[in-house]
Amino acid sequence: MDLFIKKKLKNGLQIVFHPSAGDIACVDVAYGVGSKNEESSKTGLAHFSEHMMFCGSQNVKDYDFHMQSIGGVNNAYTNHDYTNYYCLFPKENIETALWLESNRMVGMDFPTSAFEAQKKLVIEEFKETQSNKPYGNIYSKLLELAYKKHSYRWAVIGKEESHIENFTEDDVKNFFSKYYSSKNATLIISGNFDKNYIFDLAEKWFSDIEQREVDKKIISEPIQKDYREAKIEGEAPFDAVYRGYKMSPRISENFYTFEVLSRIFGEGKSSRLYKKLVDEEKVFNSIDTFLTESADAGLFIIGGTVSPDFSVEKANEKIEEVLSDFILKGIEKKELEKIKNIYETENAFDLCSLSNRVDNLAMFFALDGEKYINKDSFYINNISEESVLSCARETFIPENCSTVFFHHK
Repeated sequence: MDLFIKKKLKNGLQIVFHPSAGDIACVDVAYGVGSKNEESSKTGLAHFSEHMMFCGSQNVKDYDFHMQSIGGVNNAYTNHDYTNYYCLFPKENIETALWLESNRMVGMDFPTSAFEAQKKLVIEEFKETQSNKPYGNIYSKLLELAYKKHSYRWAVIGKEESHIENFTEDDVKNFFSKYYSSKNATLIISGNFDKNYIFDLAEKWFSDIEQREVDKKIISEPIQKDYREAKIEGEAPFDAVYRGYKMSPRISENFYTFEVLSRIFGEGKSSRLYKKLVDEEKVFNSIDTFLTESADAGLFIIGGTVSPDFSVEKANEKIEEVLSDFILKGIEKKELEKIKNIYETENAFDLCSLSNRVDNLAMFFALDGEKYINKDSFYINNISEESVLSCARETFIPENCSTVFFHHK
């Protein structure tokens, strides 16, 4: 069975069919627009527009009602680089799902009452994740510190609550018109269907949608050449330290080396940072690593909450000691093989899920990374001890680091 078969419509819409067994089908529409496409005075607009996409189109006033009536479930998410809409349903209802998505692609048509309701909802979400959540302001501050030119410098939810408060209906409709074009979208359909049937349905429901040109120019971020730090405070039980290092984009071979590094330092209780700084020295209550996985240069983030017995400055020094020890000694083949085996198992398990497979396809197509599809294991298994060490030496240097010291009130 083919992993996927693709076709492009005359209006620029890319159709990807992923054959799968069973009685459940999936439709996913990934638009190449995220928070990086916003104006600095209207941050959070991409995420807010995602909310409004459920509030009415020309022929469908209540998307959720129709999706639930066919036994379907649906959701969406926005990140820095793209916005993704997906639904799962019994396969015999494939045409209803395509009808719903094609109507949303044609255009928004929402009542003012829905606009005001969603504005209140998103403002509450901003408060819950940024203003009122313990440590909620750390990530936003780290982005602001690490990026000086690129629009990754604010969080997807937005930089300020006032930006959301000041959105107008025209802001949302203009944003839709500018970026929600068939030329800027990938439609992924998965299920137990004949490919010709699927492509005929895609033609039927999407080929007449008007194509609009999309300007997606982004100001690039200059190479960081200086160490940066900031001190912030907030309501929380403990102090915290977060470091961000510039790293490769998601669509690159070197990304997989960073994936291995992240697992070495922050994957569970056997990771180096946890074993040394939580279990042995009790410097941190918890510590972890994660990657932002963005289309342009992302961040390798190390962060954790600090034990009351240590200052944030001392805790930061302890992180440096662990990184320096690794750079001095490197990684043994046995440890690297263990990480590869765990990755292989987790990846295989994840791809057992239809929704995970479709989401994976959506990510790669949205980021123009088609050639990397189904190659994760290949790239991971070709990583050597030398390449991991080299990557660490090039990345974990002061001039590539931005650090946020969080003091609790």
